Amino acid sequence: MSPIVTHRAATLAIVLALGGMSLGAHADAAHLRSVKLAPKAARAAPPPPVRPYAIDGESFFYGGRKIVVEGLEMPRPGSELAKQRLQRILDSGELSIAPVGEPVHGAVRAHVSVDGQLISE
Repeated sequence: MSPIVTHRAATLAIVLALGGMSLGAHADAAHLRSVKLAPKAARAAPPPPVRPYAIDGESFFYGGRKIVVEGLEMPRPGSELAKQRLQRILDSGELSIAPVGEPVHGAVRAHVSVDGQLISE
């Protein structure tokens, strides 16, 4: 919400901008409308929290990379239930990712642990 300048403050701002000159009969504050000020200079927002986001039951995004969980076998890995289950596991503790081999098509295959426990076990 941007701040609104009152009539008196707007009149004062106009008078100051003109070097203190009198505006005569047209300076009546009753004829002035509210003026919206421009927002303050944009401040850099803090970075968003880093959180893994499940894509399906066996892969997720983390830190801008797609991670495929090595050794995780789920029935119907593309189902919404499998995706929710993986998300719940990823959110349950401290995440550790150990890449296995080179990325394939931008996806990293990895052993994934939560609180030291492999999630594929």
